[in-house]
Amino acid sequence: MEYLAQRPEEEALDLLADAMPVMALLGARLAERGSDYRAVFDALTALVGEPAELEDLRRQAATEGPDATVVNMDQIWAEEAVTFLATGREGCGGSRGSRPEEQPVRWAPRPGSTPQPVRSF
Repeated sequence: MEYLAQRPEEEALDLLADAMPVMALLGARLAERGSDYRAVFDALTALVGEPAELEDLRRQAATEGPDATVVNMDQIWAEEAVTFLATGREGCGGSRGSRPEEQPVRWAPRPGSTPQPVRSF
């Protein structure tokens, strides 16, 4: 709505008309619940006109049950726990048959490089 308030009137009404099916459904849901906030959506409908499928939207709102999304938010967004350090054969090197504590490192010189003397720190 704030964006539409910044646009020229004709453009704002066109954009609002494009969104009216969604706005009408929200208004119908509020009306089904007896909310006074439906008056805002009624005013928008009066401003740009009713969408062609308004009766279908009202029937849809009438047949919907209560929205349990807020109540079940934790279950909806729950994710499987992440395991960073795998155990047993699942860990690094498990598929090569070596024990988990064995991780050989092999250094190979770059092609064309001169070998450097080995130093110990």
